[in-house]
Amino acid sequence: MASHITSSGIRGNIFHDYKQVWLMAGGAVLLSAMTIIYYSYKWYNEQIEHVVNKFEMAAITLMPYMISAVVAAITTIAIREILPILKSARVTRHIQTRVKLLAEGDLTTVSRLECDNEQLKEIATQLNYAIGFIGSSIAQWKIINRQQWDLLENIRHATAKGEHGRALKMIEKMEENWRMTATIESRFKT
Repeated sequence: MASHITSSGIRGNIFHDYKQVWLMAGGAVLLSAMTIIYYSYKWYNEQIEHVVNKFEMAAITLMPYMISAVVAAITTIAIREILPILKSARVTRHIQTRVKLLAEGDLTTVSRLECDNEQLKEIATQLNYAIGFIGSSIAQWKIINRQQWDLLENIRHATAKGEHGRALKMIEKMEENWRMTATIESRFKT
């Protein structure tokens, strides 16, 4: 029975993946709040007495909010740039996990990726195809190997009983199995 690896199955470290995003967003909110509080207090208490007209008053009042807006815009741009990188990193870790399982001999797991990156989806699809091909070939070899073992045992019993005609037919079947094995082997470059 084939098991499945899904991108949702590798979500164990979501906080770790998005730590930078959370830190940026939290830092931007904190920096914006501190800017508003600091300049509102400083300018209101220290510079309000030097204000000559309404334009200066509006500038003093809006300045902390404009600084906060710039911080928020820069943070938004940074987060928008980081998010696709984080998704790709998660998908590549998924593929890496699949290759590690393959190296450990697991030919049953199927990779299912949920991502926007077409190249990574294609890599996962080709990996599934390659693993399926190898798994199918090995399964055929196993079946032939078991048949060869059974035929060898039957040949031993047939020769012990003097049934040489029956033994020859089983030898012919063994030769046919070897031709099938050679056909399977010809698919591989080693």
